[in-house]
Amino acid sequence: MVDSASNTADTSIFNQALKGGYQIKATTKNAFFTTLVLCLLLTIGSPSVAAEDIIPDFSEISLNGQRITGHEVKKLFGNMDRINFSVAKPVPKEKFWAFVCDKLANGETPDHVSFYWHGDNGPNKWVDREKWQIVKHAKAIRSDTCWVTPYRPHSRSNKTWRSYKEMRYHLAVVDYFIENFGVGQFDVYGHSGGGTVATMVLQERRQHVRFAGISSSPLAIKKEWPRVNNWWVYDPYHHIRKLSSSGPEIQPVCLLIVRDPRDKAMSDKAVLPYLDRVRKLGLSDDQVRFVEVRATDQRRHRTRKNLGWEMKKLKKKGDFCL
Repeated sequence: MVDSASNTADTSIFNQALKGGYQIKATTKNAFFTTLVLCLLLTIGSPSVAAEDIIPDFSEISLNGQRITGHEVKKLFGNMDRINFSVAKPVPKEKFWAFVCDKLANGETPDHVSFYWHGDNGPNKWVDREKWQIVKHAKAIRSDTCWVTPYRPHSRSNKTWRSYKEMRYHLAVVDYFIENFGVGQFDVYGHSGGGTVATMVLQERRQHVRFAGISSSPLAIKKEWPRVNNWWVYDPYHHIRKLSSSGPEIQPVCLLIVRDPRDKAMSDKAVLPYLDRVRKLGLSDDQVRFVEVRATDQRRHRTRKNLGWEMKKLKKKGDFCL
């Protein structure tokens, strides 16, 4: 026979934990089931619990065995070469490569190195058809740096893009350049879905990233697409507290975000909640700055050039961390 006082106490504890969202009656016999239901309800969400309370910031992303095991340099015309990587775990279509400035590919250490991640490849596979567009897009942002432009094999499908698997691959690439090419400090840039990757690198490798420039990128994915599985897709919003970490080897935060408010590819919900939480962390406008720009394409989404222009203006004014 179940002790009624104990049962009442258990029920009270669960009700308090749920903050009035749901009523669960617990008994000794179904304690395990009740705990499981509680976890599921908290994951789905309770009317009185904020998303950042339901899903805490995760610890550093584990590569889960993924790593770059080697590379091969393919010489190209101009000042860019192509590096083909070997990976510990397979990638979609077995394609994993990056365009790299020739100095870096030749074993030299340039004064300034930058990574750029392109937008989602999508059903039309524009990157596969016009690979050199990646370099063109990167140089539209700035031309005075040694570019590394990794291809995003997961960006071919919305079933894999922005997933934790994708993030592990690109962290492995960044780590490989740090360990094997002597790239200790660098900038990161990204457009659209590539900006999500760049933001992830900023948040996960704070000791190496000097500056991050993001254009038209979803930074609060769960807010924009509520049905997204939090345990499958990397959401910068849920890792944002890493921006407030500090230490002798941690680089100061310097993040510039540009977006056209008329963007038809995503709404304000994909960006503004991230910025709101940035301010709650105490990060100032001198550390993380958001600039509204005017894109000229039909979808108001292509803001790479705008990012470059805003960087030049801010650098000239001298009122930002550039």
